[in-house]
Amino acid sequence: MTSPEPPAVACVDWVRFGTPEEAAADAGAVLRGTVVARDDTVLMYGVESQRWLVDVVQVLERPDPPPGRGEPQPELDVTAGERIAVVSTPETCSGDAHPGGDPLDPASGLADEDGTVLVLLSAASGEEPGDDVGLHLITPYQGVLTPADDGTLPVEWPSP
Repeated sequence: MTSPEPPAVACVDWVRFGTPEEAAADAGAVLRGTVVARDDTVLMYGVESQRWLVDVVQVLERPDPPPGRGEPQPELDVTAGERIAVVSTPETCSGDAHPGGDPLDPASGLADEDGTVLVLLSAASGEEPGDDVGLHLITPYQGVLTPADDGTLPVEWPSP
C-alpha cells in the first residue's frame, strides 16, 4: 500500500511595492491596530499559516479597488474598536511560511511604542480550492509596518 501524496503547494511570486503608499493603494484596507493573540492556523496556498486576532484602533483608508477589480469587498468594511482575524500570508516558495519571522507576531519588533502596527489587508480570492482564509496580509513581506511618528503610513519602507 502506498502512502498518500502530500498536498501540493503553490509557489506564489509576490509583487514588491516601491513605497508604502503604493502598497496601501493596492490593499483593500489599511488599519492601525494591536495584535492581541494567535488565534488558529489555516491553509493558505497549501501552506499552514497563522491567524491572528487584531484589535482595530483606526481605519486609515479603504481605497477603491484598482480598475478592473470590481467593487470594494464588504468583508473589508471594518471599524475602529472591532476585533478581526487576520491570516499572515505565507511566503510559499521556501518551504517555511515565514523564513524571516511572522510579521504579525508581536515578537517581530514591528509594533510602535504604543503597541500598534499598520496592517495592509486583502480578502482577494485566488487561494487554493477549499482554503477559507478571510482577511489576510497583502503580501508576506509588505503587509505589516511600524506606524510613522504620527500614527500614519510611513513615506518609505524601513531599511532591512
